[in-house]
Amino acid sequence: MALTQVSSAGIKNAEVKTEDILDNAVTGAKVADNLDIPDSNKIRFGTGNDLQIYHDGSDSWIKHDG
Repeated sequence: MALTQVSSAGIKNAEVKTEDILDNAVTGAKVADNLDIPDSNKIRFGTGNDLQIYHDGSDSWIKHDG
């Protein structure tokens, strides 16, 4: 995955490798306050993201594709 990196050194393209994302995954996190997620963004569970919870601005959904 490519993305644009902005820092005090300037703007440049950066390469993000899957292993870097997996190595920096959040594990065992506790949320002590609200977890606010914008409309239509999903919380996805499972290796294949087969369980999804989301709100589209009008309706709330729990979806299982398995």
